[in-house]
Amino acid sequence: MPQVRDVCFFLGTNIEPAVRRAHEEVLLRTYHAELLAAGGPSSYTWEQCWRDYRLQLWWPLVQLLTLTPTWAKQKKARTGMWAERPTDADTKLKEMYDKYHPRLVAALTDHAWDQLLSESDARCGACSCFSFCG
Repeated sequence: MPQVRDVCFFLGTNIEPAVRRAHEEVLLRTYHAELLAAGGPSSYTWEQCWRDYRLQLWWPLVQLLTLTPTWAKQKKARTGMWAERPTDADTKLKEMYDKYHPRLVAALTDHAWDQLLSESDARCGACSCFSFCG
């Protein structure tokens, strides 16, 4: 379910791994309960929500990868985050992404994302959980 993507992005990239690990399931269970209470599909089980959440870790990675070519050009040209005297906004952006990377790697690793994609007994293939494949 694509709605889980926002929760995944927030938990997987904005929260320190130790804090995410300690609270992730409770936060996601609360999200799932609120989704159902707000009229979400009653057939959407907790297990499906948990699996979708883990699969959606793909999106922060894709977003990061789409920015990489731009950053490579900026680094080569010594502009943006890599300028000799970056703007305050560029400095904050670099600080954010310096934290984003290890948080995302920790989330992907914690959830054995690569193994999840290859599970043969999965209810849905990875593609059906991604809106661009449907």
